[in-house]
Amino acid sequence: MLNSPDIPAGNYVFIGHSNFRFRLAALITRQVKRLKKLLAIRPVCQKALHSHAADETTGHLTNRAKDARQVIGHKSAKDGDISLWLTATRSLATLPGMLLILIAALTVISPASADQTSPIAVFYPDIGEPYRDIFTEIISGIETKVNAPVTSYPVSAGTDISALKNSLNTQNTRVIIALGRQGMNTAELFENHVKIVVGGVLSVPENGTDDQPVISLTPDPGQLFARMKALMPSMKRVFVVYDPAYNSWLIALAESSAQAQGLELVAYKAQNLRKALEIYQQIFSHVDSRTDALWLPQDPTTVEDSAILPLVLQDSWNNNLAVFSSNFGYVQRGVLFSLYPDNTGLGKRLAGLAQGILNTGDYGVHGLMPLRDVKSAVNTRTAKHLRIDTSRLTSFDKIIPEQ
Repeated sequence: MLNSPDIPAGNYVFIGHSNFRFRLAALITRQVKRLKKLLAIRPVCQKALHSHAADETTGHLTNRAKDARQVIGHKSAKDGDISLWLTATRSLATLPGMLLILIAALTVISPASADQTSPIAVFYPDIGEPYRDIFTEIISGIETKVNAPVTSYPVSAGTDISALKNSLNTQNTRVIIALGRQGMNTAELFENHVKIVVGGVLSVPENGTDDQPVISLTPDPGQLFARMKALMPSMKRVFVVYDPAYNSWLIALAESSAQAQGLELVAYKAQNLRKALEIYQQIFSHVDSRTDALWLPQDPTTVEDSAILPLVLQDSWNNNLAVFSSNFGYVQRGVLFSLYPDNTGLGKRLAGLAQGILNTGDYGVHGLMPLRDVKSAVNTRTAKHLRIDTSRLTSFDKIIPEQ
């Protein structure tokens, strides 16, 4: 939670971000109601008024907007709300004082007073931890790339679309970077008015990515193969079981990547758990651990956590078969290594795509793309079991178990 800063006596300070305007409506409404109540109060005697003012002089008045951390490059921000603090060391008990507060607030939120515009806006899901920090880091990367703050909006199913549209118009927004499924769904409501860049999703509908660029959270298979080959130079074949409903696009990309690296990709389709288990049993019955490896993509059917993954990990351990994945959590469970998102790097790449659109007015690259801004994690216990040279592990970003 953000803490109220120390403010010298008599000063009134606003701390916030440019996208707070449309979210202050509730605050202004409350101030108007208070003014109406004051207008309805009969005048009190001067002596009583002075006595009340004297008592209030030593107090502190703090009006706080919804307690939240802003995900705009600040890890301490609460997702979904704008951080606004109106702090005072002297309570204004008279009507003129209340009018001053209202006028000041209206001046700040008035579009006419906003000198800055932001042609790039970011939509991100209005959700809590631990995902909040992920979007914080992505937005930080975006702002680093554009070298300026961007207007960021937490969105949910209950977002006021009309108010959001007004704010985008005020900011002269031309490109929306949509993060996550909710960010993408909300941004699509404005696709006839602005360009859209999508990131932070695993997959999208087959016919929903033709026009706009979408960076998946699925790591580039070419980078996975290269990393595996660096650990085990004798590798010749890579086995994978996938559900075509989720990963047809990824396997097509993986086939060309494997061929470019002199590898054979043996890909099996499975559309249910039973079929996937049968295929894994077939693989383990004839693999050669000296030249083969198993790739576990992000696939809810063929790499199901509770039933399939434990069996695959146990059989691979018994057969000394190297298994690598696209899921960081699997490394902690025994997979040799994985690649996972570099959130700041992803933000920079998304910002680069947005800048390209601003410069040319066109999308340029489009369609579903794999994640190429990645970090790496390796399980040293599994590496030792597979007798992999530990000197080859030094280039990984995260070592598990931690040393």
